[in-house]
Amino acid sequence: MLGNIQYITGLLQNSAKTQKQLYEKYSARWNAVCLRYLKDETLSEDALINGFMKIFSNIHKFSWNKNDNELAQFEAWMYKIMVNECLMILRKESNFNIRLEPKHLNDHIEINAHQLYEEDIMKLLDSLPIGCRTIFNLYIIEGYQHKEIADMLHITEGTSKSQLNVAKTKLKEMLSHEEHYKKYY
Repeated sequence: MLGNIQYITGLLQNSAKTQKQLYEKYSARWNAVCLRYLKDETLSEDALINGFMKIFSNIHKFSWNKNDNELAQFEAWMYKIMVNECLMILRKESNFNIRLEPKHLNDHIEINAHQLYEEDIMKLLDSLPIGCRTIFNLYIIEGYQHKEIADMLHITEGTSKSQLNVAKTKLKEMLSHEEHYKKYY
């Protein structure tokens, strides 16, 4: 397998072989990211393919320093493209604007992650409405701030905060439900 400097060089030369090798190396990882945002496998596959096409066609826009950690830079750049592809699809497919009753605004969630398996967490997240799941992913998992999320999804910061609170409330309810509680302990 090639190193990232060789991938970048090959992509800059528009090498089909390099494109194929990059796809083979990263497609499973990026597909998992896409599936975290898009429950529908067809939409996830669309985001994955479109993301790779953008990587291939925009490699000349990737700025990197050969002396720095090019692996982390290149992967972070590709990751951001994949997430943005998912968000573009979600913006077309979903309405992120919901209203909350004031009682939900101060709810907090405490999850003992050591007692949950990754697969169980993903199932819980998948059961959330798309807006809540997307905001939860962006804020909790990706580390974006509400202003950044609002800009990416073309919503208000208040909507982003509301969606996160709804996600936390729903997760809390699912975790406290006796059936779910027994599964995880």
